[in-house]
Amino acid sequence: MIEIICKDNKLLVKGTFEFGFIRTYENKDFKGFDRKINFNYNLDEILEDIKKQGESSNYYTLSDYYTILKDYIVNDKIDVDIIIKVLTEYYNLKEKQIKKYEKEINDKILFDLFINFYALEYPFWEIDEMCIQEELEKIFIKNKNCKFDFESFQNCKECELYNSCVSDIVYRNGKVLEEWEEQFRINDKMVVISDKNIDIETNLRKIFPMVNFNFLLNCAKPECITLYGKYITFNFSYDYILDYEDWPGCCSHYVRLDEDLSFSPIECYFDD
Repeated sequence: MIEIICKDNKLLVKGTFEFGFIRTYENKDFKGFDRKINFNYNLDEILEDIKKQGESSNYYTLSDYYTILKDYIVNDKIDVDIIIKVLTEYYNLKEKQIKKYEKEINDKILFDLFINFYALEYPFWEIDEMCIQEELEKIFIKNKNCKFDFESFQNCKECELYNSCVSDIVYRNGKVLEEWEEQFRINDKMVVISDKNIDIETNLRKIFPMVNFNFLLNCAKPECITLYGKYITFNFSYDYILDYEDWPGCCSHYVRLDEDLSFSPIECYFDD
């Protein structure tokens, strides 16, 4: 849970906010330079936003909370304490909803993370933490009937073994990922609450046994949360270093959660 105060026209947050397998974001106090939870707007900007009508307001769709906020903004006579109370209740309720649908959110984020690798055709097996070597070896022996030398394989991107792995082992299963994406991504948003939910994590592990999904699930580092109306943006990262074409560096991800818990495609950035 979080607490919110207003100081010098800024909304400051203290407390914790949990988000699935990315775990806990925390502000230990209201001040400091290492705050993990922040508002995108100051108080004046939020008040101006609330006055807007329709979808142009980021706060317009906060269900009954918008009506409450609107009622307290009459003739520019603002009760800041009430506004802070309403926003605190709203975001704490949102955290409870996220916890309620934690499995569904985890599955969809895990899927979106992995499909980023698939879309980039990035050889994840070159990241030691991402690859289960024994499983990759088993699949090669089974499908290629040849002795597997993982070290040589990793160090030779042009070799036939490398290309065979890409085409025969990883990307041959791309059709399954595309079918899931068609099922769960509607209007370019990943739908979390759905009557069509399947256990994505379990199925990913079956289809891609050579991928260490435990690493993706257990090693994400929470960076920061930005609160702005109906949207909550979660930033998290991994410690591994990518070396992909012109994008060397650490990999950071952004998830923008909407009020209905759906989210746009995860944005991925490679930081030098």
